[in-house]
Amino acid sequence: MGTDSTHEMKQDKIHKFVGDQLSQWPLACSNFRALKDVKVREIEVGGLTVKLQFNPARMISSAAKLNKEDIAKRRCFLCRENRPVEQIMLKFEGRKNKKYDILVNPYPIFPDHLVIAKSNHTDQSIWHRYVDMLDLARKYTGYTFFYNGPKSGASAPDHHHFQGAPKGLMPLENDVNACIGKDDVTLEYLTSVQDASLYHYKRFTTGVFVLRAETAKSAAKLFGAYTPIMFVRGNHEYRGNDALKYLEYMDTPTGKTYYSYNYGDHYFIVLDGGEDKHDSDIRNLGIMITEDYVKQEAEWLKEVVKSEEFRNAKTRIVFCHMQPGENGWHGQKTISKYLVPVLNEAGIDVMLCGHIHKYKYYEPGTTSADFPVICNPNAKRMDATVKNDNIKLEFIDQEKVVKTLNIKPGAYKK
Repeated sequence: MGTDSTHEMKQDKIHKFVGDQLSQWPLACSNFRALKDVKVREIEVGGLTVKLQFNPARMISSAAKLNKEDIAKRRCFLCRENRPVEQIMLKFEGRKNKKYDILVNPYPIFPDHLVIAKSNHTDQSIWHRYVDMLDLARKYTGYTFFYNGPKSGASAPDHHHFQGAPKGLMPLENDVNACIGKDDVTLEYLTSVQDASLYHYKRFTTGVFVLRAETAKSAAKLFGAYTPIMFVRGNHEYRGNDALKYLEYMDTPTGKTYYSYNYGDHYFIVLDGGEDKHDSDIRNLGIMITEDYVKQEAEWLKEVVKSEEFRNAKTRIVFCHMQPGENGWHGQKTISKYLVPVLNEAGIDVMLCGHIHKYKYYEPGTTSADFPVICNPNAKRMDATVKNDNIKLEFIDQEKVVKTLNIKPGAYKK
């Protein structure tokens, strides 16, 4: 039997499964019928035409309460023992004997909308399960499978699951597929591992990346091991209803908002510079203790720069949202008072900042720092190429390099 015929049989199996499920589950059947009445509006976002969907039948899922207290009170609706008696399943086996149940999503966004739930109750996490999603896509080639993280919209953040929808329904998916294999500036090549390549997609929003591979092994290797992402807390992350939940969204190696790590011969320190205003400022509502927090951070930093990994590093780079400054805002003075003295003795090569929303290069000694401090503008991207003998910084506007800086590692060691 040919490959195409085999694929068609698998797709027919899914379509029949959905039909069988809707024939015996009135709730799901009613919500799938309601898709015909969904109102759709198209708008352009960042060069991509996207679809806004008004789908009242999905409100119970979209508006689900996801705080820890409410999740702890409810029964997990993806666990086998808690599912409606009408709900049926197909079985799928992932790598290393991991078992999944393919289910019809009773609150659909798409026709034939699926949920692929882990057979046992386990937290929503892509770790060690990415290849299973790729295997699903290889088996059911007429479907696109996707994953929502526990903090990015998953209505069951306590039970691992993927979702699936027939191919060709999502604008982002279609546009990416149209760009692949063509000389299209929309996809910017970044790096490769074996037969896997990583691209930056330049439409829609700034943080979309495309990973293309021939094998699941190479894709997983590039996805899991070669794409570190660092978050640097700034003064605005001290504000708003979710400020106290920052570490629930941005996990760190230390469990704090400041941390460090080494990558080969290179050492990176990520600092939390606190608020830019005084703790007693009326806008801080009398609840800020950021200066004491930065004092504790300074004690941690003293131990970091004593570590063998830091002392043996060929390059030493610091990230801090706010730049130091003895004559600046209160937060800048706090950084200068508690953190910079430790860094000055440690031989830092460069500190990379944001905060002021414009480009600014501070020569060593023009702030309290004995090393260069660079602020990147909010409307430009900075690409850094770090080697043992050079740190190259390129500032890019509209995909053109508008400024280049080269910093020699070790120039500011004492």
